[in-house]
Amino acid sequence: MVPADLRIAIRGLARSKGFAAAATLTLSLGIAATTTIFSVVYGVLLRPLPYRDASSIVVIQGEKDFSTGPRMMNYSPSELEDFAGATRAFSSVAISGGAAFTIRTDAGIEPLSGATVSRDFFRTLDTAPLLGRWLDGAAAPEVVISERLWRGRFGAASDVLGKPMTLTDRENISRIYTVVGVMPREFQYPRAQTDLWRPLEYARATDERQINNRNAGGYLFLARMREGVNMDTARQDAARANAVLTPHFNPGREDMRSVVVTLPAHVSGAVGPALWILFGAVGLVLLVACANVANLIFARQVARTREVSLRLALGAPRRRLVSDLLGETLIVGLLGTLGGVTLAFGAIRLLQWIQPAQLPRLDSIAVDLPVLAFAIVTALATSLIAGAGPALVATRTDVMLIARSGSRGTAGTLARRARATLVVAEIAASIVLLVGAGLLMRSLAALMDTDLGVTTERVMTAQLDLSLGRSLTGERQTAIAEELVARIGAIPGVRSVGFGTGLPPNGEFMRVSFVLSNDANAGGVSHMVTSVPASPGYFDTLQIRLLQGRLFTAADSAASSLSVIVNREAARRFFGNENPIGRTLPMGKDQMSIVGVVENVKYTGVASPNEGVIYRPFGQAPFRFVILVARTTGDPDLIAGDLRQVIRTYDSDINIISILPLTTWVSNAVAQPRFRATLLSAIAVVTLVLAMVGLYGAIAYSTAQRTTEIGVRMAVGARRADVIRMVLGEGSRLASAGIVVGMVAAYWSAQVLTSFLYGVTATDLTSFAGAAMCLFAIALLATLVPASRAARVDPAIALRSE
Repeated sequence: MVPADLRIAIRGLARSKGFAAAATLTLSLGIAATTTIFSVVYGVLLRPLPYRDASSIVVIQGEKDFSTGPRMMNYSPSELEDFAGATRAFSSVAISGGAAFTIRTDAGIEPLSGATVSRDFFRTLDTAPLLGRWLDGAAAPEVVISERLWRGRFGAASDVLGKPMTLTDRENISRIYTVVGVMPREFQYPRAQTDLWRPLEYARATDERQINNRNAGGYLFLARMREGVNMDTARQDAARANAVLTPHFNPGREDMRSVVVTLPAHVSGAVGPALWILFGAVGLVLLVACANVANLIFARQVARTREVSLRLALGAPRRRLVSDLLGETLIVGLLGTLGGVTLAFGAIRLLQWIQPAQLPRLDSIAVDLPVLAFAIVTALATSLIAGAGPALVATRTDVMLIARSGSRGTAGTLARRARATLVVAEIAASIVLLVGAGLLMRSLAALMDTDLGVTTERVMTAQLDLSLGRSLTGERQTAIAEELVARIGAIPGVRSVGFGTGLPPNGEFMRVSFVLSNDANAGGVSHMVTSVPASPGYFDTLQIRLLQGRLFTAADSAASSLSVIVNREAARRFFGNENPIGRTLPMGKDQMSIVGVVENVKYTGVASPNEGVIYRPFGQAPFRFVILVARTTGDPDLIAGDLRQVIRTYDSDINIISILPLTTWVSNAVAQPRFRATLLSAIAVVTLVLAMVGLYGAIAYSTAQRTTEIGVRMAVGARRADVIRMVLGEGSRLASAGIVVGMVAAYWSAQVLTSFLYGVTATDLTSFAGAAMCLFAIALLATLVPASRAARVDPAIALRSE
């Protein structure tokens, strides 16, 4: 566009400030929604990882079939050499696993999230350190630290290299490590917020039990594919290497197979499909915004039909007229981009503040150059699409017809048909999103109403680490937990207290596997179940119902024979219809006697199917991580301060991880489906508002064009009710057509939501009918205003204007 055309376009918009403001606001909303979701999609799924050629890096873990289906497993550090030696498709193979450390500061003991990595770990990822060097595989007490720890612990000092750090590991052994490097902020593997990396070779040299136990597991292989190797070849090569390890697997892993995924897919996890669905949803928002702008342009162009016809009559080329009209639309698009990007920036800041559950790479979500480029291209494309149709229609003017009939003619007829088509499309898009939002909301409601197997109201929980930074025997861990129960039970308002190592609906921390062979498990079946060491008061406090046998008592101690309680699902899988009381389950070389059966409790997620759970007396299976549960007579939040004070007074070295009502655990467990449902609902509401604005504009303009006709009708005896019924009928026809088209589209589009639904199907009648009725009612309201205005037309004035 030349400067002269630009000046003409600006002057044209200046004369129509209402049109410019409405079109800019509409585009701003569409671009803001699209840019926000694109920034999330780009940051989580598309932004390159901070590792050289990340697509050629793969993560290799294990998978094994159990009675409940396949489960992901992992490898042992001592299996690295055999695995790497048997591969040919990879230029380097490394292994990594989480490692918990503590460090003593002026404020007390601080936990650090670490990782134990083999010598080729950094070479495989190939990200240059911010300072210093990588670990070189030497069996030396060295660490590479994160930028976050460097700034927080060392004040970003440039002389940090060579500084000592005294770290206490999981076995409560303190060692002095030397800092040899600092990794940049974006380097976050094997998990986000990793504070430091230490060499596997040093851990192996110091005879750490977890590292040198071939059957311990807990680690994943990381490998870089050789040039020219594809994923199929990589999977075949990993399978051959896994076969080399099979003879050395313990009985619980003998049929474990390898699973190979690219590093980007491993990092993004399972959020990809949901994000692409949301991106498709905001695409509909943008289309509706585009249709609305096109409708505004149609209305404006029809009003300027006489001007266009005169310019054509005077010899102006149609190409020049189209260019002038598109110029105004492009300026509106640029203004919409500015407004949309500003809104998107605020939305992303809000998103990062909320920190949605299980959304990886949150730090990578930003309005940067790629996102800005997307916003600008989207705005330009939207502007051209919105403006091209009206511009072409406006220049298809019959000059003589316009001269005789004013603004009526071919252009007006085409514009009216185009506006009606656009309104139908907007309503159809709204129906698609309303149905999707309704399905997700009903699914969320079903999740919230799911029976977890416990009574969640009036329960306060305290998640504790009893031995952070210190060594405690199992006997001492049991004694501490029991003493805390006695003291917490004395707090006013506390009715019952207990403790265990798990908490529904997402507090599953221990799993055990074993092979059971009996009539119900012919030939021996591998079972993996959730294990919850618990105190006698745990069942009463959570009100877990006893079905058979008995619950634990004080007599079930470390000195007594091994006992276990199973849930109803485990009893069914282990023994079919036989009575499980008195039967035994293997635990290593020992046998546990089943003393009771309780109702199913969901520890692995609200939406998860019932799984096998075994409960062991805490004294027979003590653990450093404990969850205290206290049932109260009133609001559990009222005892939070007293609970914290009792724990601190008894033993200030106990690390309090969290103190939360059990209802908060439930709320957190459904955070991801709630985020999906809320976001799609917000997108649907924006679309609905835009569609109704479009419908209102179309009916209002159509009514204004029919002012003379309405005046004639009223002059010959039509009542106001007849006029209102006529206008409402026009709006109802458009709404009905949009609903029909939208229902068909919603039926097919809802199928992609199937994997996200719980308790409802993708053809849920309530969601479809509710969306249709909601939209039809709002459409009538949008039509009522122009209908009422039309009914107030003075016939004399209307006829005189003609």
